[in-house]
Amino acid sequence: MGKRSSKILIISLLILLFSGGLLFWNYQSFQTGFRENQAYLLGKLIEESSLSEEQVIRIVNQETDEAQIETGQLLSEKYGLLNKETTQQNLIQKYTIKNLLITITTVFLLIVFFIFHLKRLRKEQILVDNQLTEQTEAITLTQLQLQKKSKEDDDIKSSITEIAHQLKTPISSLKLSMEIALSENYSVDERQDFKKQAEIQINKLDLMLDGLVKISQLEADLISLSPQQYSLEKLLEKVVNGLIMSAIEKKIEIEVIQTEAIDIFVDIKWTREALGNILENAIKYSPTDSKIRIRCSSLVNYALIEIIDQGPGIAKEELSLIYQRFYRGQQTVETEIEGSGVGLFLARKIIEEQHGALLVKNQNPQGSNFQITLPLIK
Repeated sequence: MGKRSSKILIISLLILLFSGGLLFWNYQSFQTGFRENQAYLLGKLIEESSLSEEQVIRIVNQETDEAQIETGQLLSEKYGLLNKETTQQNLIQKYTIKNLLITITTVFLLIVFFIFHLKRLRKEQILVDNQLTEQTEAITLTQLQLQKKSKEDDDIKSSITEIAHQLKTPISSLKLSMEIALSENYSVDERQDFKKQAEIQINKLDLMLDGLVKISQLEADLISLSPQQYSLEKLLEKVVNGLIMSAIEKKIEIEVIQTEAIDIFVDIKWTREALGNILENAIKYSPTDSKIRIRCSSLVNYALIEIIDQGPGIAKEELSLIYQRFYRGQQTVETEIEGSGVGLFLARKIIEEQHGALLVKNQNPQGSNFQITLPLIK
């Protein structure tokens, strides 16, 4: 900043010195011309008048007199000198015009210089502002990355704690069931019951671990979704066929309502996994001898799939919680419905990874309506 101020001062001084030099040169030219004209007039007066040299010099040097000035003006009017430019007037006009031009040029140069300097300062300021913006963005990005890493670390710690907590109960139950099943202190029927209980816990652990593996693969980007054009009707057929036996066991009817052919743009395997988790959830919570409707329709850019059951519905305060990993509602715990608490979490993650959405609404008078949107073929 100091160097820049010094340059401005030096250039301004150079312009002023140059202008001052021109003014001084003009003044010297005027003085020379004026002296030459004065000498010419003196020589002419002495040559053509009867006055002596001393008289002429005395007249030139004497102070002005009002009477003489008036006489001179009358003579100027008489001979028309007032309307003519004399040599002295020409000298004065040239001197004045040159001074004016030098002054205007100096002011113009200074204005141009300062305008140029201001533009340069503005460009430099813009450059500095851009650099500050880039640095601010870089700092913000770094902070966001640090926050993201911190959150990821917290999520990992939280996940480990959640997994340990979720595995503790079935493992403890499995351990107890196996001890009783292998003990000779109980009857054969009691041992058989605990053997079945152990199998249930093993299946539960298997289901939970399978869900955890899939979630970890998705979160770590170990699985890349490969969307492709596929018939929604065929996809739903595969989903229903994979769970039809569970529905038959509870005498639940599954009705698919689709009035038009709809092609979607999704990863077939993982979308089937997501829809299967939602339908399986509906079967678990639906009462015996009930119906589950799967209703399909097309929107502008998305296909809408609604899975509507006749179960007890979801408590209002739990509507935003059911998608959390390992979350199991109060009703699930009270009715002892089996589950790992990862199905809806995994389903929502798969759907959202494909730019879709998953939400749930309660039906009137009872039941739940899970609404899924998936992108249509482009």
